[in-house]
Amino acid sequence: MESMEKEIITRYGADVMRFVSRTVRQREDAEELVQDVFVRALRAKDQFDASKSSIRTWLTRIAYNEVMRYHERQSHRPMMVELNELRDDKP
Repeated sequence: MESMEKEIITRYGADVMRFVSRTVRQREDAEELVQDVFVRALRAKDQFDASKSSIRTWLTRIAYNEVMRYHERQSHRPMMVELNELRDDKP
């Protein structure tokens, strides 16, 4: 990883984590999303236009999109139910 990329992660990582953690309560999920944000940002770094937004704003938008995808995936997950709860002859 290049030093500029490390600097961006170091400088904005906590901000992105705070943003993601507002709606993603599981710390492990939030950490994974933050990692996804920076992977997406680094892959799309040629698309960043400083005349349109700051790096912080750009990263926040990527984080927003990742959080929305996360919640969309969560809403389609099957609900886990204990087998005991499905029994007809519950006491």
